[in-house]
Amino acid sequence: MFFKGPVSGLLPGARYEVAVGVEIATDTPAGCVGVGGAPGESVWIKAGVTAVEPLAVPDGSYLRMNIDVGNQSRGGSQAVVLGDIANSRSCEQASRWERKSFQGRTTPTPISVPPDGRAWLLFGADSGFESRTSIYFTRVSVTFTQI
Repeated sequence: MFFKGPVSGLLPGARYEVAVGVEIATDTPAGCVGVGGAPGESVWIKAGVTAVEPLAVPDGSYLRMNIDVGNQSRGGSQAVVLGDIANSRSCEQASRWERKSFQGRTTPTPISVPPDGRAWLLFGADSGFESRTSIYFTRVSVTFTQI
């Protein structure tokens, strides 16, 4: 599950280091057992920036990203893992929504801006948990630093 959006106004041909931070709201407690993995610790928040529009493309009977976001707990060349969605409550406690912040982390590869001066921001979740996941993205921050 990923969100994407264009970022314009960048200097065409320039290279930028990019740091991305995210805040989510999660009601998923820590330390639970689930199908395919834990519902909190097996759902990872990722973010990145790319020069090409991120798209879901057919790969046999699956849809995969056209960019390298990694797989589950591993980041890729165009996305960094910020953390998991488990909140501060234990599995034995009643469910409660909490905000969880992931401080800005630098993406693995600097971006070279194409001639149109636009890049694509993406953020979302990559999951090993094989059941329903509920999260809200409440804030995203992005810092471009020309190098």
